[in-house]
Amino acid sequence: MVKKTKRVSIDKAQAENYLIIAKDFYKGAKASMEQQSWNAAGVLIVHSAIVFADTISIKYGGVKSRGDNHLEIITT
Repeated sequence: MVKKTKRVSIDKAQAENYLIIAKDFYKGAKASMEQQSWNAAGVLIVHSAIVFADTISIKYGGVKSRGDNHLEIITT
């Protein structure tokens, strides 16, 4: 049996807001690396990647994953 992914519909216009958030996480990760705060940089870059993936899903599909498994973005 195939497990169905958890998705939520989001207005495609919201993609721009998600992109802003993803870029903020990325900037924070870069700043943390400059300060050699490696754990903070790691957490922020992972969050940036997750939100970038959400941005793409929203922009092109009008949905985003809301599951706990971030790999579900592949099937969203």
